[in-house]
Amino acid sequence: MTHARRGAGQRCERRCGLRRQRASTRPARLDGRDRLAQPPRAGLGRGALRERLRYRRELHHHLGHDRLDRFEFPDRSQGPDDGQGLHERWHSRYAASFSQSPRAGGGNSLSDAAPMMLAALGESDLGLFEICAAAPATAEAFFAYENTSTTMLSPRWFNKYCAPYINKYADMLHATDKIYITHMCGKLSGLIKQIGACRQDGIDSICPPQSGDLWVCDALAAMPEKIMIGGLEPVALATMTLAETKTYVRKVILDSWKMRDRLIVSTGDATAYGTPIENMRAVSEVISEFY
Repeated sequence: MTHARRGAGQRCERRCGLRRQRASTRPARLDGRDRLAQPPRAGLGRGALRERLRYRRELHHHLGHDRLDRFEFPDRSQGPDDGQGLHERWHSRYAASFSQSPRAGGGNSLSDAAPMMLAALGESDLGLFEICAAAPATAEAFFAYENTSTTMLSPRWFNKYCAPYINKYADMLHATDKIYITHMCGKLSGLIKQIGACRQDGIDSICPPQSGDLWVCDALAAMPEKIMIGGLEPVALATMTLAETKTYVRKVILDSWKMRDRLIVSTGDATAYGTPIENMRAVSEVISEFY
């Protein structure tokens, strides 16, 4: 017993000694002014820090809080350790394609690059739609993946950068009697008026909560001239029991019953991995009860 106590005491003394040693080598806590007086941390100079903050402010203006947190900053270990070098690396990475600014006086910035990039994307698809419009008559309908969502753009941006091209593509396809469906699987409740004013024939992958935020019956009512495809939430199909799935599908159909001639019931985007095959069969069985 005496030897055991002596051994425990020696181990305790060694631990206390290590703690004192670590405390003596730990840097002192700095207040705000002392911290500013310290040299900048290795790998990122003061100029680079100022440049990073400037870019974050500009990105916040265009992306918003929710997307700014997911913005990927370049590796600080690459290139010279100065603000100008960091500016050049970011500019070449995110805005190299835009050599001239539309603003008076010239100059490049992300605020100039965003609208120019969207316009370039819209123009680049015109050739594809020319091919679609010239396709044989057996190709009756075309799907275009817009992936529209208020998590990515506002109604003002949709009207300015998306609607003109959707209408242009619709006119090209309608000129040769084609049907134009836009895939819009995001959160759409805040864009109903803007989407409804566009000239496409229908919307694919209308998704209710929680993945989306728009019930297909509400979409049908708000856009009376368009076809709606979707209505079933992917996560619900993956997690519900067989009985719950049948009840869920029946409710979606009955809520839209008066507008059923414009409804194609399906999952609101992809079918989630692991969805029970029994639930997928149940969707078909319930649909066959009504159609």
